[in-house]
Amino acid sequence: LLKFAFNTREFGPANPLTDEEARKLASNVVDPVYPEGTAPSGSTFSIRIAVDEEGYVIESIAGDGPRTMSKLCSDALKKWRFSPILDDGKPRPYRAEIKCRIP
Repeated sequence: LLKFAFNTREFGPANPLTDEEARKLASNVVDPVYPEGTAPSGSTFSIRIAVDEEGYVIESIAGDGPRTMSKLCSDALKKWRFSPILDDGKPRPYRAEIKCRIP
């Protein structure tokens, strides 16, 4: 019996990037479209995302705010692309928290 230890997942920064930090890495930014009555004007919703080595959103988790904004924010963020974070010259996956706002 042979045992091999593999690290199949390498991580970037230990803490999630802030909204401001993540938006600096974002391209192809698509804002959510909020139908009338989704939530009051000025409402915010936070969503935590995981970004893979290629800059694609691979996971989103609802945070704080009106739940009526959750799916709209998540669907829009799946269209975003992010620049990689490099560690020793290699792209690493990372996490971030994005804030969605209703104007």
